[in-house]
Amino acid sequence: TSLKLDQFPLPVSDITAKAIFTPYLIVIKEFSGIYCNESVSLSGHVQLDQEYRQSNYQLVLKLTQTLLSDDLFDLMPEALRKIVTELKPEGRVNLTADLDKESFTKPPDYGITLECLGNNVTIPKFPYPLKDITGIMTVKDNSIKLKDITATTDSNVPIDANSPTIKLNGEIILTNDTYNSIILKLSAKDLIFDDQFALVLPQHALPLYGRLSPDGHFDLDFDKIRLFRTDNGRKSIEFNGTVNFVNSSINVSGTKIELNAPLKTKGTYKTGEGLSSCQNELNGGTLKILGKTFTNLKGNICYDFGSRYWSTQD
Repeated sequence: TSLKLDQFPLPVSDITAKAIFTPYLIVIKEFSGIYCNESVSLSGHVQLDQEYRQSNYQLVLKLTQTLLSDDLFDLMPEALRKIVTELKPEGRVNLTADLDKESFTKPPDYGITLECLGNNVTIPKFPYPLKDITGIMTVKDNSIKLKDITATTDSNVPIDANSPTIKLNGEIILTNDTYNSIILKLSAKDLIFDDQFALVLPQHALPLYGRLSPDGHFDLDFDKIRLFRTDNGRKSIEFNGTVNFVNSSINVSGTKIELNAPLKTKGTYKTGEGLSSCQNELNGGTLKILGKTFTNLKGNICYDFGSRYWSTQD
């Protein structure tokens, strides 16, 4: 036996099922089948209506270790499908689709949950392909929620070094086929200052990055990263978190400064303008310069938007 629902266009074969049929209701007790050589299960009920010659339903469909494909992407709303296809995802997922159509005259509601099983993606304009992705992504009502999305970056690290890792939690809100706002909690370990990292930076920050010539590793722990579109159509990014420099160094006027210290940072960045505010605080760690080591570092580093200068206090 085979089946194909109009609102969930995946062909399912080799079906075994137990269901209760009445003139106006079908209750699915057990349902299993095969889609693309992977197992599918379905539960719920279908309400029949002779007047409208259509049906309402509440169904839960599950696919186990199914391969990412265009068929799966077609289940998503247009805005999300566009985003996902640009990422060029690879690998297998566990998928749960909640299909809910309670009105004969309104379109169905739905929710899709994807459990990543070691997938790979390539983010446009992001220099590091992400691999070995795990975690949960839930799509419902133009919202994409991320839960414990963890990945390693495919960067050029020495064989005996740890691969950089990234972990994300948060939500993406979609409006008019594009994102309206993004709120994230981000943690990352063993990131590297290198030429690839420079590709992530805004264009106006590259001259400063070149002069400082940073080297070494750093970790990130940001409780809040909020990205949204402003009234003039530009992007604004608010951030609040900690950058932990690990065996890092910078060059200031030809002098090498070695850092092992956490830097708390809070600010706002706007496209077309740059940093509009940024406050930083050192509270602990070590600094080495000209053979001298300073411990228990403390101080504030502030950015003045009007003068475009950095200053230190305390």
